[in-house]
Amino acid sequence: MTQVAAETLGLPIERVKFMLGDTRLPRAPAHGGSMTMASVGSAVQAACRKARDDALSRGGGNDLAEAMRRIGQPVEAEAEVKPGDENERFSMHAFGAVFAEVAVDPDLGETRVRRIVGTYGAGRIVNPKTSRSQCMAA
Repeated sequence: MTQVAAETLGLPIERVKFMLGDTRLPRAPAHGGSMTMASVGSAVQAACRKARDDALSRGGGNDLAEAMRRIGQPVEAEAEVKPGDENERFSMHAFGAVFAEVAVDPDLGETRVRRIVGTYGAGRIVNPKTSRSQCMAA
């Protein structure tokens, strides 16, 4: 979510703080891999767009940091994203195939994996490191 906010706001990731899992915050759906990105990520992106547009219109200019300095106070925005007909129009799951070449020693019964390759259709990858971990089952 930090990456989504930083990208949407046009800020370095170090300038963004994201909080989730605090009962004082708005409710969010159950956390689970790509489901969180589709639900919470969409709301974060929408709220960041609203905040950015508000700050730029109030502070003038095209630079968010400069607009925020001119405003001199925090800018807040809320957004709610509800499911639509996306699951009817788009594939909502990642798909993959894994192929392995194995060899079995007929005398010892020892099995060795000689080669393994996987290919995945996962849509837009937001974080290559975590996506790789999911593909590797790490």
